[in-house]
Amino acid sequence: MSCTVERRPQADDVPCSGIWRGRARVQALVNPLAEAGYVELLANPAHRRSRLVDLTQRGRELVSGMDVRESEALSALEIAAPGEELRRAADVLRSLRESLESPLG
Repeated sequence: MSCTVERRPQADDVPCSGIWRGRARVQALVNPLAEAGYVELLANPAHRRSRLVDLTQRGRELVSGMDVRESEALSALEIAAPGEELRRAADVLRSLRESLESPLG
């Protein structure tokens, strides 16, 4: 989650860059979060029509709790694979992600 939440206001179309999601889809995700009080929409001095999306205190608390639970879950994992196997798996996943993120797919 931390890689998508940079802990600073972002334009409402930034979270969709590189992951095949249009601005309308991102807005459809952001609006309910704003209604629930997890994010707030701010004026964007760099662009009249797009707004900046920032976490509210409630949103920061939620993300912080998610970080703690994620860390606890990862710490509880017992991975029996040797380091070289894990490096190869990470390389495959990185390659897959890069392929999916490229405009040509």
